[in-house]
Amino acid sequence: MATEAPARAEVGAETAVKIRGLRFGWTRKDVLKGVDLDVQVGEIMALVGANGAGKSTLLSLLCGAEPYRPFWRRPKGVIVDVLGLDPVRNGHELRSKIGYVPDRTELPKWMKIRDHFRLVKALHPRWEDREAARFLERFGLNESMRYADLSKGQRMLENVTAALAVRPPLLLLDEPFSGLDPVARRLVTDGLIEHMCENRASVLLVSHSIADVERCADRVALFAGGRVAEVASVDELRGRSEHGDLEDALVAVALDGRAA
Repeated sequence: MATEAPARAEVGAETAVKIRGLRFGWTRKDVLKGVDLDVQVGEIMALVGANGAGKSTLLSLLCGAEPYRPFWRRPKGVIVDVLGLDPVRNGHELRSKIGYVPDRTELPKWMKIRDHFRLVKALHPRWEDREAARFLERFGLNESMRYADLSKGQRMLENVTAALAVRPPLLLLDEPFSGLDPVARRLVTDGLIEHMCENRASVLLVSHSIADVERCADRVALFAGGRVAEVASVDELRGRSEHGDLEDALVAVALDGRAA
């Protein structure tokens, strides 16, 4: 029997993430070519776009894993504000307030879930054992399981649990539905909505799973050509498709962005 998603909290007018004119690249070619984006407090925003569009790069920049500029210099007109902090100058403080899940995590094969949790707990003053235990039980995991014995989907569930256990005001999630079966995907989407409602948190996630985006996202930011081509609600995008299909609408906008 299908379960209904938890009731959603009202999205506020405050901004959790503000980006203006962000450019970034590892070589002479920029991956991000002037990104402008706002994420409001209390909303789930999905980043959608082609492979290599720069979505994962953006998440790593926002948590300070990759410096988007030299420490001593701010490019003119560029704004990157995350929870009121600069990811370069205030990276340590910012990372204590963010739950970040990369698209893959490599841990020593001998490490058990409890060992990973001890490591995260030492770095996050907001960590709550009760939250970790609650989501482990929900996801069918336990602390004694070795990381080497976890499937790809179970590793993702373990990482999502670690992110939720710090009760962060902002979650940055890179492909959180990757490798998950339909039941696990539903548990994750419901967990994200529940966390957002209980903590008035914001979620910025990257996903190619359109069904899960449709289920949990308030708005969708479409990446094309190294920029955010458009930001719209799921209902607005659906309304542009002849058959009300979100994937058709996203593909059309993506093709327009590439042609531009």
